[in-house]
Amino acid sequence: MRPGTKWRDVASLFVLSLGLRAMVRLATGFDGLYGQDPFAYYGYALQLRDALAAMHPPPPFFWPIGYPLLVVAAMAIVGAQPLAGQLVSAVAGATLAPAVYLLVREAADRARAGAWAAGTLAAVGSQLLLSSVSVMSDACGLAWAGVSALAMARYLRKCDVRWLAAAAFALGWAVLTRWVYALFVIPWALSAAFAWRTSRLRLRSVVAAAALAVAIGGAVVGAQFLGEVRHAGPSHVGDLQVVSWNPANAFRATVRTSDGVFHYRYPIGVFYAMAPLHPAFVFPLLTPFLLLGVASLCSLPRALAALLAAWPVVVWVFLAGIAWENPRFSLALLVPLLVVEGLGVERALERDSGRWRRAVAGVCTMGLVGALAWSVRDIRRFVAEKDAALAVSRWVESELPPSATLLTFGLTNTVAHYTSLRAVELYNESLATLPGRACGPYPSYLLLDSGRLVAQWTGLSPHVNFLWLRDRAGLAEVGHQGRYTLWRIGDRCRREGVPQPPTASGP
Repeated sequence: MRPGTKWRDVASLFVLSLGLRAMVRLATGFDGLYGQDPFAYYGYALQLRDALAAMHPPPPFFWPIGYPLLVVAAMAIVGAQPLAGQLVSAVAGATLAPAVYLLVREAADRARAGAWAAGTLAAVGSQLLLSSVSVMSDACGLAWAGVSALAMARYLRKCDVRWLAAAAFALGWAVLTRWVYALFVIPWALSAAFAWRTSRLRLRSVVAAAALAVAIGGAVVGAQFLGEVRHAGPSHVGDLQVVSWNPANAFRATVRTSDGVFHYRYPIGVFYAMAPLHPAFVFPLLTPFLLLGVASLCSLPRALAALLAAWPVVVWVFLAGIAWENPRFSLALLVPLLVVEGLGVERALERDSGRWRRAVAGVCTMGLVGALAWSVRDIRRFVAEKDAALAVSRWVESELPPSATLLTFGLTNTVAHYTSLRAVELYNESLATLPGRACGPYPSYLLLDSGRLVAQWTGLSPHVNFLWLRDRAGLAEVGHQGRYTLWRIGDRCRREGVPQPPTASGP
């Protein structure tokens, strides 16, 4: 096949994928902000933009700064608005479709049909599509990992050190975006070891190549720590400090973390092992091709097979030991799943029968249409949840006087961003600060999903604070909206005076 055909395919997949993401933005009006993390990323990007403009080092942040750096760059194009974060996520997510296509072609150059199937699934798949329209680092980190894998696959063919340098640079950016991608050093190193052995490289050349990769990747990741001497402690490693990886979690469906108690339907290891079977990743009609693709790995060069096989194994081992179940985290498994899917489709098409090949094409088409329909379903639900949060926030704004303070949990960022209310995060309060909040000169209110609070947070900060407000300050119910209840705080304060903060030996 002529090289021009391959690159036309790549361009077509990128345009298709980016166009879908633009359509979601235009059709739903979703601005990429929801929950807590997207607001944190967007807020930090604004701080980082100001710091860089003043020639200051990056300010402290809970996560690594690769994604906010790109958002700052996008702000130069679209301005300081959430659209900048969406633009970065959309371009990153759209990049994965051609990256998957090229990885399939790298494994089997004639596998154009399988590469198209895998690339299209990357374009229309639900979880990646959702991450591509959110102000979050998920799609961006995966895109860098996919580009790194593509460069690594090129390196494994002839051990051209330029491709290794490119792979290290892209993997460094992946780690700079999400720490989980540091695990990819394992499959990358394993595949390189096979390639070095096959090529019979001298030890000196191996050491030089490894040192170059470590230097490039380390320089990219370490750049975010410039100026750390000005901070009280290490920044950008907050999620590393709360992971608490435990292999026993793989068998648990109930876990206690710093975020409360979680009761899951499946054990954590089972949940992450189910990603290949979930319609948000691989639509069920296409699952049989995964099995064929796994068989196809045996016919690949050892180095490339090691890269594609070790990648999901290493990620699953890590995810199975964490304490959170979140389909976003399964995205780190997506690229090798899609590449294996493409190899399976191509293997199914090898049978020399026109009727059989038409049947395979029909199944692929129905599977891709099903994946797109599932994406529409998930997007509608996702946007509906955001709209419900907005409705609650605006309802509360209509109920409260302009001078009021609102203590809330779960909706703090939404209320603060979309209304004129002064929103205070209940999680960050303590029994020492609550009397001033609850019984001060200005009216104060509390907005909570009390059912979730009791189920997940019993005995922890937000629940303890709620009990103090209820029992010591006094709560008078104002109304309900969805799962949320609005209370006026301080009726008991007005009757009996301001409660004293508890002492160290007190309750």
